[in-house]
Amino acid sequence: METPASSEDGNDKILSDTVSAFTPDTDSVAALSSSMRDTGITVTHPDDIPLPNIRKLEGRSQWLSFKNEIIQSLSVSNSTGYLIGQIPPGGTELCDQHIKSWLYNSLSPTLQRSILQYLHPYVPKDHTTKDFWDALHAAYNGSCHKYQAFAKFMKLSRSDYSSVRDFTTALIHSLLCCWELGFKMDELAGIVKLVEELDAERPTWCDEVWEQTMDDDSYSFRELIQQANDGVLSIAELPTKSPADTTTESTPYSNDNKCSHCEGAHKINRCWYLHPNQRPKKWIPKRGIYAVPAKG
Repeated sequence: METPASSEDGNDKILSDTVSAFTPDTDSVAALSSSMRDTGITVTHPDDIPLPNIRKLEGRSQWLSFKNEIIQSLSVSNSTGYLIGQIPPGGTELCDQHIKSWLYNSLSPTLQRSILQYLHPYVPKDHTTKDFWDALHAAYNGSCHKYQAFAKFMKLSRSDYSSVRDFTTALIHSLLCCWELGFKMDELAGIVKLVEELDAERPTWCDEVWEQTMDDDSYSFRELIQQANDGVLSIAELPTKSPADTTTESTPYSNDNKCSHCEGAHKINRCWYLHPNQRPKKWIPKRGIYAVPAKG
């Protein structure tokens, strides 16, 4: 009699199937490249895209530097379009798979497992580099994502749910999201309003639902409610708009092009090229930009 597969075996099977989507098929790459050359069509082979080894992403604090390294590395071969779902001229889906594999291998083992579990229920197995990058961006994008989680928590209302159980489940998920994003408990002031809304129905759900604890065994949701009832938590108003995101660029695939000298829409080296009278005399242009002799 066969032994039923455990849930852990099932999870490992899902992860192994998903990991296989990150492994480029080298035989297919070679065959396609050869076929394209025979027909006179020029394409980019994945090996032609230089992808250096970068410091592995291990957590939120490294996200900004990690993101900039990814963008700069892909900019060398004009391959940043893969991050937004736009395959550049000469590119192929195999190149997309190659870059996705590189992104995956640039994560720590812990994040590799968690990001696969995040991706699996929401996107197909053959997800693209864009799907993978969007998942990373949503998970680690800094203050704007933090604001959105807090705004969602503050707007939760019992009237939006058909049952107390559905409402408390949504509340728990929202609280955990805020907790993971680094909120201190005294910032979750909306719990006061929520507890007041549930006060009349508390006997039916308090013991059953709020016994759940967070990762920190020393702190429970029951204690959180008690703090709210004791007036330890103060009520705070929800901001009228999202705070400026000072940790990321405006888009996940572009660099900040604002000149630090004249605040124009170009880099500082371009500025010295456009304004030769103002640039330093010892300025050395980058490759491909020829200096104009400075006057005086």
